Amino acid sequence: MSNIIDIDGYLAVVRFESDIDMFRGEFVDLNGGADFYAEDVAGLKREGAESLRIFLDMCREDGAEPRKRFSGEFSVRVPPELHADIAAAAAAAGKTVGQWAGNELRLSTAGMRRSPYNGDVGNLAQHWTFCEILAIANKRARELNFVDAHAMAPMASRRGNIGAEGAVFDRVRGRLPGQKSAYERAWRKLVPEGNGYPNGGAFLNALWKGEFSLLLCEIDPSTAANIEAWAVGVTNDGAARRNVRVYPGDWRKRFEKGFSGDELTLISFDPKMYNVKRVNREKAEIMYPSDVERLVRAARELGGGVVVQISTRGANNGAGQESVERSIDEILVERGGFERLATVKPNGQAMSLVYGRGVAWTNELRRLGDEFGRWLGKAAAARGS
Repeated sequence: MSNIIDIDGYLAVVRFESDIDMFRGEFVDLNGGADFYAEDVAGLKREGAESLRIFLDMCREDGAEPRKRFSGEFSVRVPPELHADIAAAAAAAGKTVGQWAGNELRLSTAGMRRSPYNGDVGNLAQHWTFCEILAIANKRARELNFVDAHAMAPMASRRGNIGAEGAVFDRVRGRLPGQKSAYERAWRKLVPEGNGYPNGGAFLNALWKGEFSLLLCEIDPSTAANIEAWAVGVTNDGAARRNVRVYPGDWRKRFEKGFSGDELTLISFDPKMYNVKRVNREKAEIMYPSDVERLVRAARELGGGVVVQISTRGANNGAGQESVERSIDEILVERGGFERLATVKPNGQAMSLVYGRGVAWTNELRRLGDEFGRWLGKAAAARGS
């Protein structure tokens, strides 16, 4: 799909117009025509962004929906022998022809849309802590089960709105491997150049020495297909047993089935925010007290050690960090038998909480909060690339 580019979440097809010796881009998912021209890729992105801005401004003025609506249904004619092969493949996969075809189409279009990432100190706190947990755990265990409730794309490439603290993120990225932490070394390995940013599964695949099983939950269909395409390379790399499963939907439904096993299990949450209030309708991107209760039920049958990382960013619906900590502790510690081992806070809003149950190496995890503070202080004070 090299002739398709993503500009702020909108797709455009690019073709070379030989008669004018320029590239032409045309948005394909807008509810109207919007094209742009340039002589190179940088110019295409610049002109495309301007063309999109003008189109969106016009839609706002007219009160019109900018995106084209698709019904989700279309007919395809294929040769009878191909139809027979598709039917056989669908039956072997335990799916209908429509389900099988839809899944294959998702895989073939995976990566067309650039997945976003924040690029802020929240990312730094979450994944520095995650990578340190892996480094500590890998000294004691050779097999790991990892469950990610908010998986995201294996390699996000579209940065969201850059806040004031984005400068610290850029400083760390510009100096990789920097202080040579597990996080920085893995980041450099995964993204030797460019502006992409890995997810937890990619960091784990780069760092863990031994066998692992990943369960990655992702509610966005396009991103889930992207993860499935990435998983093929992970499971076929010839290394130790490495299994990747993708749950394409709300993580809550999968957690209701529960988990079992005697190996070390690491469970990660990365909601947009934590709401201390109970609600009737739960939003996929937000975590609630009922979700912590759901986690306790899901982890009940896990026989090995369990480590839970809950990372939140931004304002927590008006609740301070202490209120969030207290809400989670009341359920996970007092009812679930977990112990809070580390509290990592890059600022007054984002934080990463680490809990453990049945883990013997708690002292190393307890130091993560102070160690991150020192690491972030050096990163913020660094100059140059």
